[in-house]
Amino acid sequence: MAVARSLKSALEPYEGFDNYFEYQKADFAETQEILLEGLEASSLPLKPVKAEGGYFVMVDVSECRDLIPEKYFKAEEFESDPDTTIEKNDFGSPVPLDLAFCRWLCLEKKVVTMPGTFFYDRRSEHAEHHYVRFAICRGEEITRESMRRIA
Repeated sequence: MAVARSLKSALEPYEGFDNYFEYQKADFAETQEILLEGLEASSLPLKPVKAEGGYFVMVDVSECRDLIPEKYFKAEEFESDPDTTIEKNDFGSPVPLDLAFCRWLCLEKKVVTMPGTFFYDRRSEHAEHHYVRFAICRGEEITRESMRRIA
């Protein structure tokens, strides 16, 4: 019953838009543009792929290999708490480029992205290891800060 009330409320005018869904669509479009502009203006050799929808932008990082310190390609984990509840994944050594890039970006620039490798079966002949996902659902402020850190 609460979900039905929420959906009904979402169809009412919201923040100057006809409804919440139109507001969210406009917010995602604005954030996507901020992200695309920031990635393209970055000194990093990033190749964003503009999509017509979704919660993220895929970015080709294949030309970033030489920028990433070798330690991020090692199979070791960077979580130091032995009691962590984070599930560890073993991708072998060297770890895929997208995962190494995400580690580097997170630890060095404090920007979190998701490697495409996490979405492929490791045995697939079609697996790609040079795409990362940048979320657009975090909003304008966080996206601008992330782009500032990457610049």
